Amino acid sequence: MLHLHKRYGIYRARGVVNGRFVHKSLETGNAAVAESLRKQLERELLLGGDEQPKEWPAYTENFLAGLAASSVSPNTAKKYTFVVKRFSQFLEDQSIRDVRHLTPAIINQYVAERKRDVHPTKGGRVTQEGVKSDLRILHVVLAEAVESGILPKNPVKYNGLNTRPGEVVPFTDEEVERMLKWAVERPRVGHPFDLSAIIWVFLNTGLRISDVVNLPKSAITGDWIVLVTRKRQKPVRLPLLPSTKEALARWTESYNGEQKQSSLLFPTRTGKPMRNLDGVLRRLWKRAGIEGGHPHRFRHTFAVRMLRNDAQIYDVAKALAITVAVCERHYAPFVAELEERVQRLVGKLEQLPGTEGTAETWGEIRAQSAHNDSPSNGPILVEHSTGVKVGVKVLNAQERRSPLSFSSLQK
Repeated sequence: MLHLHKRYGIYRARGVVNGRFVHKSLETGNAAVAESLRKQLERELLLGGDEQPKEWPAYTENFLAGLAASSVSPNTAKKYTFVVKRFSQFLEDQSIRDVRHLTPAIINQYVAERKRDVHPTKGGRVTQEGVKSDLRILHVVLAEAVESGILPKNPVKYNGLNTRPGEVVPFTDEEVERMLKWAVERPRVGHPFDLSAIIWVFLNTGLRISDVVNLPKSAITGDWIVLVTRKRQKPVRLPLLPSTKEALARWTESYNGEQKQSSLLFPTRTGKPMRNLDGVLRRLWKRAGIEGGHPHRFRHTFAVRMLRNDAQIYDVAKALAITVAVCERHYAPFVAELEERVQRLVGKLEQLPGTEGTAETWGEIRAQSAHNDSPSNGPILVEHSTGVKVGVKVLNAQERRSPLSFSSLQK
């Protein structure tokens, strides 16, 4: 028997019919309409109608057919199709065909396998954001199974699943101080290692987490970090600041045998890439009392600090290996100094050439002239406090009513 349940103003039908649990949105806030839809749904379920296939191949075939009939863009449909086929391949390898057998543990196994995939054109491994993109799509695909009662709840669960790049803010100075202090003084569990070197590299380079995890020792060349980014395949050359060099020296001194043989700058104790760095950092932020910690906030912090120290948008874009438009869109809004600089520069336009250090402006020159209403078209001379005489063309009444042209003012 199905019962109505209202949540956030929308009615849902919940209950068990023919031994099958049903929890489906009726997509209406009207009680009478919801009751009619409840009865219709209950009748269809009792008669065996409106039944979603429980076999994964048939289920995804229905989903993709509905997607093709919808108004989504071709690129979106292509991405959904790719993810569904990649997940189907994983399920086939695991001999899983029933949608009801999908659990969070199965999804975690898929994530681990997906991270080992190599990008078909770029050659690098799938990044954290790439995995999250897959999971967002799978969450939508399996939401229909939840709505139709095949699954009691969506098995796709992942920290920060709906976060997007650009929605983060820079770390404050106080947060940076706290995380650095905690990185050194944090309790040691298992094999101890100092996180301060990794944090300094993030802060002083603005590198993405995928680049830090896979940063080779060969990237350190003298006083520079030189590498090609994994996401955009763009070359980056950044100076090593003293704080970064000092922290890296402490880090490399703590290497064990496997880490010394590894080609990576930040390997695990077994010499492998530190794939769990995201989780390590999140635990550090949680213990240090930093809310909303995310590796991409380091990138924002680096960009904003540069802009606040008189760097131009082009300089920051070059350092981060992104376009000027992307840099301006994501980082410039956080820098009040940019607005103040524009205000200061525009204010200088009111200053006359050759009168720096004086209060002479075009407005004051006009105020000094008693010839504003003169019909004369010839220039007049106005003497400044600097002793410089500047020629100013005075417009007659007819010229003041006409649109101004730069060439007419030059005569």
